[in-house]
Amino acid sequence: MEKVFWVGGRKGGVGKSMVALAYLDYLIAMGEAPLLIESDTANGDVLRCYESTIKTETADLSDANGWVDLLNVIAGFSGPVVINSKGSQEVSGAGEGLQYLPDAGKEIIALWVINAEPDSIKALKDFMEAVPTAKIAVVRNLFFGKPPAFGMFDHSKTREAVLNAGGTVIDFPAVATRVARDLKTACLSIENAAKDLPFGSRIELQRWRKAVHQAFNGLTLCEKGETKWASKRSTRK
Repeated sequence: MEKVFWVGGRKGGVGKSMVALAYLDYLIAMGEAPLLIESDTANGDVLRCYESTIKTETADLSDANGWVDLLNVIAGFSGPVVINSKGSQEVSGAGEGLQYLPDAGKEIIALWVINAEPDSIKALKDFMEAVPTAKIAVVRNLFFGKPPAFGMFDHSKTREAVLNAGGTVIDFPAVATRVARDLKTACLSIENAAKDLPFGSRIELQRWRKAVHQAFNGLTLCEKGETKWASKRSTRK
């Protein structure tokens, strides 16, 4: 099945946009030509960074028409799709739309970004209940602290449920704040930023980019005892 990656989290401030930027960069580095669907139609940072590099679409998921448009676009696209969701307020609609993607030959994988706060766990639980067909990769954003800071999640029943369902947990490396700001301010893809940002920022970006790609290389999801890669390395040249 072709894969659809839903980058989600609670409504704001957990780092969804940075994860979406990084995962698009990872897919492109693997030789893929992904489609980006941006649901934040008012402040689409990820869209602005990638609209000149890859195919992009917008979808207002606050109403039913937006969900119809989203599903039609996904069904008609051949290749990986990355949806940068606006936030947990879209979860109820996700249950009505995303769970039917297997009927279109698509596999839904949620890259669920969390910080160290309890509302991140609740939002994840709500998503899992709304979209039971989704495979879950919980992304611990290390901008909010080292792994021990996520102890509340690590000892939660939600984490246990994710792992029991074949999901996984990965750590998303932190990048210097000024580099993250420069990416969004300059509206650059990560690949272009690695060429165009000031020297010090480029060095930090290259360090972070390598660490992020290593983290995504370890993103595996299991089903019935078999390991599946969330993003398949392309053989295209």
